[in-house]
Amino acid sequence: MELYRGPRGANGKVFESSFFVDNMNYHFKPLSFTDAQLCGGDPDSPIEIKFINRNQYKMENSEICYAETTLNKIKAQHMGGKIPLVAPSGKKIADLKVHGCETEKVYSFTEYLSAGYEISLIGGIDFTYSNGNPSNPTSIHYNEGEANQYESAIKSIGNILSDYDSDKKYPFYGFGAVPKHMNSSATEVSHCFPLNGNASNPEISGIDSVLQEYKNVLNEVKFLGPTKFAPLITEARNQVLQCKNPKMYHILLILTDGEIHDMAETIDEIANCAIMNLPMSIIIVGVGDEDFANMVRLDGDDVALKTGAKDIVQFVKYQEVISRSAANEASENLAALVLEEIPSQFVRTFADKKMFP
Repeated sequence: MELYRGPRGANGKVFESSFFVDNMNYHFKPLSFTDAQLCGGDPDSPIEIKFINRNQYKMENSEICYAETTLNKIKAQHMGGKIPLVAPSGKKIADLKVHGCETEKVYSFTEYLSAGYEISLIGGIDFTYSNGNPSNPTSIHYNEGEANQYESAIKSIGNILSDYDSDKKYPFYGFGAVPKHMNSSATEVSHCFPLNGNASNPEISGIDSVLQEYKNVLNEVKFLGPTKFAPLITEARNQVLQCKNPKMYHILLILTDGEIHDMAETIDEIANCAIMNLPMSIIIVGVGDEDFANMVRLDGDDVALKTGAKDIVQFVKYQEVISRSAANEASENLAALVLEEIPSQFVRTFADKKMFP
């Protein structure tokens, strides 16, 4: 079966089912479209439904029958109404039975923000030894002179998100190092420590202050490993669950050089957040030139991390964006690509919760 927008498919194909064995009693699964996709926003605009026969030997397709209708007509025929199917000769040969048709308004990201919904940024920075000694010019954390990749990512992404955060306070954490800025005699690696050293209040006021705190701890923490994401995601999940503002959406920004040693635990944490439908997205920015295959896997664009877990992760490789951008456009392009999936994830989460502007 194929669906087209406009008479005789004039405005393009909207849907194509897989081929099935014709027994004249085939049941299709529910289909979902935006009104723009189905009828260009006009419920009285023609929609064509076409059934195709495929000759498996000649690998040729031929039209069996079709129907022209509109969204308003389908809505009027729901709960058992029938749409006549006509052969190319003009003779009616079958009926398409409509079991149900529901429509609902889909609000935009900007409509939610205009209605007082907010975004809260939580950050995590990779301080594992694979990044290199920050005093060495080959280190990804080297910050003598121009801003390093970590600084550039924090600034470009943070400045955009700060427009939607009312208090401009951001809890930022480090992971994969010994937090000697909190205890000079510490020897154990931590996989989630506050960047400002204040465990009871990890929030930092303003993106510029986040950058300053980052610079302050660079030569105080002891870079170690291994790289683990799960503790940081757990901390973010707990903050989301404890948030008293039902209109708050949280974004966890993880900046990393690509290696990860708790893949199974990380997948479990991300999947749990997704299945719980928490108002939360995770952005992973890969810095450096290491292998990011695991980050692509976490992104979940092609394959869901677990059955029933929606995609809440966006991965972007920093160097790829920068290499394809003019110098004066790099920061904007990075932020745009990193935040590409946030509006749809944001809207879907609140719509699933039956929360609307």
